[in-house]
Amino acid sequence: MALTVLAPLAGVVRALGEVPDPVFSAELVGPGLAVDPARDGVVAAVAPIAGTVVKLHPHAFVVAGDDGRGALVHLGLDTVQLGGEGFTLHVAEGATVAAGDVV
Repeated sequence: MALTVLAPLAGVVRALGEVPDPVFSAELVGPGLAVDPARDGVVAAVAPIAGTVVKLHPHAFVVAGDDGRGALVHLGLDTVQLGGEGFTLHVAEGATVAAGDVV
């Protein structure tokens, strides 16, 4: 069954191999793609699929669909060290989201 995945934010799509982080470029967390974001103002990250927010950090989140497939969104490189600074959470872990909802 096909799964439609929205881009979590606006920008230029890049291959994971182009990401300067070995965990992502080697696809250690799974296959995917990267989005080099537009850098003009506040950026709102959205749920790429409909489902439940099963993991939520200021810099990353995972949405699991009803069929068990999930999508990990990791915002930025080296953003773990920010301790949440610069990020605003709009949902809570366990929330049900539609594709396109701001997370």
